[in-house]
Amino acid sequence: MRVVTASTSGVLLAAALLVTQTDARAGGADTCFDAYEKAQRLRKDGHLRAAQDQLVVCAAKGCPAFVVKDCAEWSREVERMQPSVVFSAGDGRGHDLTNVSVFVDDARVASSLDGRAQRLDPGPHVVRFEWGGRTVKVDVVLAEGALRNVRGEFADPTAPGPAGPALQASRGVPVASWVLGGVALAAGGLFVAFALAGKSAEGCSPRCSDDEVRTIHRDYLFADIGWIGALALGASAVVVWAVQPGPAASPRSGASLSVVPVPGGFGAALHF
Repeated sequence: MRVVTASTSGVLLAAALLVTQTDARAGGADTCFDAYEKAQRLRKDGHLRAAQDQLVVCAAKGCPAFVVKDCAEWSREVERMQPSVVFSAGDGRGHDLTNVSVFVDDARVASSLDGRAQRLDPGPHVVRFEWGGRTVKVDVVLAEGALRNVRGEFADPTAPGPAGPALQASRGVPVASWVLGGVALAAGGLFVAFALAGKSAEGCSPRCSDDEVRTIHRDYLFADIGWIGALALGASAVVVWAVQPGPAASPRSGASLSVVPVPGGFGAALHF
């Protein structure tokens, strides 16, 4: 890049004005020199697109010869430095889209996609794709002179999502849960009946006969069996409903209940 100091620039500008005063109006020359200086500042700051716009102005016919020469040379250098980006978009089903608007850092750069490369400034950018009221954002960092393909992929709105509460709520109650629940209610009734019977039989205390004592123990034993069975069967009904396969779930093994005698009564074990 040609470097022009402030003092040299002043001498050159004065000489150019004298040489070109018969070829261009003062206003035209001022435009050339203004673009000449702006292009150098913009290039130094990394604003290559804006610098290229100014270089087109100062490289045009009618500008001083040395300005045209410098601007044309700088324009070729800036063109090599500018990153090239090809924008593309997909609909989530493997199909390319064309009627997509593209914004780079909130500035529209395309209203449709045609596969042609566009030149941008190097550095970080936020690319926004808009299609059918939907938006996809892509963060990119462009290097000088790089060629990039930046793609916005829209999710397929018809693709099934993960199972949620709505799917669980749609599952019906299996027959096994109804049966287990009904038996649990019956076992609860058994508990109430024998518990009341045992309590009533205690009325003979403290002069109960051996037969009456055995009857009380029997009633309370059946009452214990009743409440343990009701609890286990009720839990089984809930577990069978919970583990049933959903519409898109793989089958699971069923649940089973076993009742075993233990000291002082019976115990229940749930297997699934």
